[in-house]
Amino acid sequence: MKQLEEKFNAEVLQCCAKAKLEYGLDTAQMENDINRLGAAAMLRQLAKRGAVSVLFDQLKEKGQLCLSPEAVASKVEYASLFTDKEADWFLEQLCQGGYY
Repeated sequence: MKQLEEKFNAEVLQCCAKAKLEYGLDTAQMENDINRLGAAAMLRQLAKRGAVSVLFDQLKEKGQLCLSPEAVASKVEYASLFTDKEADWFLEQLCQGGYY
């Protein structure tokens, strides 16, 4: 599981870098949260509170929800990192945001 979480962290951080470089978004808060908690733990906390990631709305406005941690978390390869309820929350937010 540790190796999968590290892979997930790396992919989410790559998406942050792209959002910053290509779309000019301020990713500092998300990067700090990921480095402090880990991307999976951060998303679990957000789902528990019924919230989305700090960049979600900005990425939605840019038509780039593919760069959101929620989109990365919805990939089949990361399914074991999240409960069904958490995964459903991510998918619901992505659907409401027009990603699917």
